[in-house]
Amino acid sequence: MDAKKIEDIIVLIKLSGIRDGMAKSMSKQIEYSKQATSLFTDGGFLPGIKDVKQLLQLILEESNIDELVGMVIPLIDSHYKHSEIKALIKFFKSDIGRVFRERSVAVNAEIESVKNTYMSMVVERIRNKYPDL
Repeated sequence: MDAKKIEDIIVLIKLSGIRDGMAKSMSKQIEYSKQATSLFTDGGFLPGIKDVKQLLQLILEESNIDELVGMVIPLIDSHYKHSEIKALIKFFKSDIGRVFRERSVAVNAEIESVKNTYMSMVVERIRNKYPDL
């Protein structure tokens, strides 16, 4: 992978909102995990951990978004040619690209809400269909 392509991938990650999205997602995941500590103890994902909330806080403090971005670069590199990355950068720098990025946050949040509602509907349908489950 050449240095200019890496540089352009980093620009694309920032312009497209991928970087901000990953940072928010990591933070939300830690916060959710703090609320659901029973999932991690008593034989869960992290048996033997005495203070899961402290561990999760330390994970949040130790996490570095730039380190994560570095791990995402090869993924993006494997899916896009350099010319495509340049075209995407041009798009995200354009007026419509900025509109797309700004609105995609709200759209994605709404999609997440719809997805959660849908999954609740499916669970309810299953409960009604299989009452002994």
